[in-house]
Amino acid sequence: MPTVAIINEGVRAFLNDANQSVYTDGIILPYINMAYRDLCDELLLNGAKILNEVTSPVIEVAANAETLTSPADLVSVIKLWERQNGGINTDFRQVDKRDIIDPTDISTERINYWVWREGAVEFPAPTTAREVRLLYLKRPTALTTGPLPDASYTSFLTYKAAASIAAAIDGNTDLAGYLDGLAEPAKLKILGQVAQSKQATPVRKRPFRAR
Repeated sequence: MPTVAIINEGVRAFLNDANQSVYTDGIILPYINMAYRDLCDELLLNGAKILNEVTSPVIEVAANAETLTSPADLVSVIKLWERQNGGINTDFRQVDKRDIIDPTDISTERINYWVWREGAVEFPAPTTAREVRLLYLKRPTALTTGPLPDASYTSFLTYKAAASIAAAIDGNTDLAGYLDGLAEPAKLKILGQVAQSKQATPVRKRPFRAR
């Protein structure tokens, strides 16, 4: 499986810095991850299965708070449990999700329900401090030095990272435009593979029947 090191080499080749005299791995990596986040957003929009279900650590909710401090990698919430502050695991109870918060609801000591609004978890403010645990879909982890999640991402991430550096650091808009021109079809190829995998539905063979 290709690694981030392969992308670093490719980026430096486009930027004429094979000796790493200017563009170190530390300089390049944030641009690779910017490209990776853009690609993940496109993959999600096209129905790719790139998210994992995870359970959060306990999240503290202050009394009278109306919004949850969500994990940084949260994409969407599947389930939410709550308990009194300082409780034990068996105290957690699942809380229902609703579409909207009723402004006429009277606050109680508990979180009685929650809504998903503009990427955040909101609820009628509890009158006491609470603790929350989530089951949620997490955003893919940022790339570091290891292997890529998929070998097909290599070309796009190389072109896009190099284009961003050429524009942001070198001010070389011609090279940036050229590399963006290479990145776009590389991205479309990845999305095409996603579409093909979604259409590849197994066909169940009919058993032979004698007439």
